Amino acid sequence: MKNNNTNNIKEDKFWHLRTVDEVFSELQSSKQGLNDKDIKDRLKLYSENKLSSKEFFNWHKVLFDKVNSLLIYILFAASIIALISGETLEFVIILIIILMTVFLGFFQEYKADKTIKALNNLSAKKVLVMRNGVKKEILSEHLVVGDIVYLKRGDIVPADLRLIEVLGLQINEAIITGESVDRLKIVKHLSEENIGLADMTNLAFSSTSVTAGNGIGVVVETGLNTFIGKISSSIENIKNEKSPIQKKIDLMSKRISYIVLSIAFLLFLILLLKGNTLYFSLLLVSAVAIAGIPESFPLALTLTFSSGIKKMAKQNAIVKDLNSVETLGTTTVICTDKTGTLTENKMRVVNVCLPYDMNFDIKGIGYEPNNTFYLNKKIVNKSELKISPQFLNALVLCNDSEINFEDGNWKLLGEPTEGALLTFAKSLDIDDNVLREDNKKIEVVPFNPIKKYMISVNKSVNNKNKYDFYLKGAGEIVLNKCSYIRAKDNILIKLNSKIKQEIIENIEKYNSKGLRVLSIASKSIVDKSNLKKEFISNNIEVDKYIYEGFVAIEDPIREEVYEAVEQCHKSGIKIVMITGDHKLIAQNIGDKLNLLTPHSNRILEGFEIDKLNDKELDEIILEVSIFARTTPEHKLRIVDSFQRIGQIVAMTGDGVNDAPALKKADIGISMGKNGTEVAREASNMVLTDDNFATIVKAVKEGRTVYSNIRRFIYYLLTGNFTEVGLILLSLIIGLSLPLTALMILFVNLVTSTVPALALSIEPTHNKVMNQKPRNPKERLLSGYILTKIIVLIPFLLFGTLGLFMWELFIVEGSLEKAMTIAFATLITFELFHAFNARRLHTTIFDKGFFENKYLFIAIGVSFLLMLISIYSTVGQKIFSTVPLLLQDWLIIIFVSLFVIIFTEIVKLSIKAEFKEQGALRGVKMDIE
Repeated sequence: MKNNNTNNIKEDKFWHLRTVDEVFSELQSSKQGLNDKDIKDRLKLYSENKLSSKEFFNWHKVLFDKVNSLLIYILFAASIIALISGETLEFVIILIIILMTVFLGFFQEYKADKTIKALNNLSAKKVLVMRNGVKKEILSEHLVVGDIVYLKRGDIVPADLRLIEVLGLQINEAIITGESVDRLKIVKHLSEENIGLADMTNLAFSSTSVTAGNGIGVVVETGLNTFIGKISSSIENIKNEKSPIQKKIDLMSKRISYIVLSIAFLLFLILLLKGNTLYFSLLLVSAVAIAGIPESFPLALTLTFSSGIKKMAKQNAIVKDLNSVETLGTTTVICTDKTGTLTENKMRVVNVCLPYDMNFDIKGIGYEPNNTFYLNKKIVNKSELKISPQFLNALVLCNDSEINFEDGNWKLLGEPTEGALLTFAKSLDIDDNVLREDNKKIEVVPFNPIKKYMISVNKSVNNKNKYDFYLKGAGEIVLNKCSYIRAKDNILIKLNSKIKQEIIENIEKYNSKGLRVLSIASKSIVDKSNLKKEFISNNIEVDKYIYEGFVAIEDPIREEVYEAVEQCHKSGIKIVMITGDHKLIAQNIGDKLNLLTPHSNRILEGFEIDKLNDKELDEIILEVSIFARTTPEHKLRIVDSFQRIGQIVAMTGDGVNDAPALKKADIGISMGKNGTEVAREASNMVLTDDNFATIVKAVKEGRTVYSNIRRFIYYLLTGNFTEVGLILLSLIIGLSLPLTALMILFVNLVTSTVPALALSIEPTHNKVMNQKPRNPKERLLSGYILTKIIVLIPFLLFGTLGLFMWELFIVEGSLEKAMTIAFATLITFELFHAFNARRLHTTIFDKGFFENKYLFIAIGVSFLLMLISIYSTVGQKIFSTVPLLLQDWLIIIFVSLFVIIFTEIVKLSIKAEFKEQGALRGVKMDIE
């Protein structure tokens, strides 16, 4: 059903009504593309080819958000109270604290925005164009009106195009028309003016996806002038949803804030009942409220995520949303493609097997067409290889890729498997450009993962009535479409079951070595009927092809994948390989990588999945480590099955038909180098190096991000609750207040901001991958962390209060000095506790002690600010402090160190208990 908004659209220039020549004339362009001057002029004339004019960072809005917070309102109210009460100094100090708080938050958000902008540049879309008569890749945002754009299966159309050439081009336009049916595109101009977008079959619209075939178009509209751009500009102000973890943090912050405000109100009543002035009571209560409210949570969370995303990008994983960062840490299953992800995707033809007992090996480097040929393990001259012209023609003509010599290297433009075939053909002195020029491609059945073959129909310029059909694809599937084999001296032999079985056994021999086999077939038919379309349609996918032989293609396993797989096994992540290749190839790769484990050693083929209902598949899914001969539909069923039994699934994909599975997976992972734009659009994460090891690194970083969030929660809440408890306990027991309001504000500023932010970017610990995936339902403030906080608060609370009372009652020092000691002790306690927060389970005194240099800098800066507040004249005047002696500091540091000593003893005790329990049960139990 069509979207009403797309019916009877009138375009100002009615591009669908124009002939190709008329379009070129109006746009002042040609098939050779624009020249440099045209491009430069048009880039100035038109805005960039983007669907949003909206900037990431709106500093007015960010600044308003920083000011518009409960913390700032309380501080501002305190400053007004100070001003009304004639306390000008306090008024100025509180305003400075407000400015520092707002500036720090603004600066960190600005840095995070810069990171996100940089990542968007990394994942920018590229498009193949013709400029100055040369094909080249450019960023899609640099497209201008008049550019010549090449489209292939899997591309996202980068702008509105008037098509000038098509070869079986089909485009899914559901995004703008609401129709799920793919549209077959044409070149001919249309005669009807007032028609819907869906009927403009000679146009390709921006953001629609190419599902089949190839095409060439000239850009007629870009950016916000495209049809989708006009829609985009009207909805770009829709607010983004917060991620689940942001919502959890917000909810936890609100709950804590309500508790702190309730305590603050109780304190206010107690202070008034004790006869304190309204000004003093309000100022102190405001300070306590600010100390207790975890205002640094959102800021630390933003920095944690931006830092994690930045690190992932440096390791070639572009994460597109915050939800994915969170989910990566909970992943329990990684479903991965074989080709290009576990393997290098650097295809090389290593063996050719022809039906007339001509088998030879090939050695070469990359796409350099200078291969060495071996017959019976001896080097032979290429002229000695008796290969049929039809076999070689198929390698070049049933092929959409190119290899070109650029900047001293042979570079592939297209798909690696096709690049390998071209390299082999060019090594035999086949001129692919001349061959393609002499044999025009007039029809094509593009390769798709369901049929597993490609067919090209070519017509020689020397024979107008002869049509050559070339077929390449999966070994036995191509063989099943053949009726003959081409034997020696071009003799055709009827393909019988015996010959067929011999060929299949030969194919399986190479499959078992981990080599991918592509069979080649052809047929030539003469037609004098002049009914070209009907003739081709009636013959293209019909059997009676001639089997020409097969090539065996090597794709080595990536070296780094071995270690990555081992890491996954240690961390409790199940790896499942899903491939369209033969079962024997998959098993060979699986054996090399140890994918088949004692509890998960089954290999399931696509046809076997089809025989199982959902319940049956769910019952055995955990026993399967390899799925072979699969289609994208199988991928979707596999994801569904894992999710039904409670697994968190990461799924890789690179093709158009992989998009549903990528969308359905908890983490959809697409390929940045060799994947399609459709797959990239559907995914949550893009691998710029198409490497499985990068997925594992991203999972590791996702776990680190979550651990860092728990670290700063543990650190901040311990300090916040201690500060509130210190004032509350002093009032309850009738003690003089150990801190002034400004002291409390200062303690909160130097301990709750900079060290917490440094903890939020704690480097990844190697042992994070020795842990099992966490439960996604686990609370941020788990029972374990809450217990640790509750146990530690008395140390900070009574340590600070104890030294205050010692100075006041035992030493009989002045109140000012006792308050200064309490002030210094509380800050030192909290700064030392920052080290505790680095390791929640293990000792902090490991080889990674000095890894987080930012934490040492943060603690150093905070300690320096404390010294300035104690020893400078200005600091003494503001905070009512007095200089402390060396022996005072020795006592303060000695007492404060107990927060580390006690925590280390607790960790050691828990570790010993684990080992003891493990010994009793006869299993190894330890804390990582």
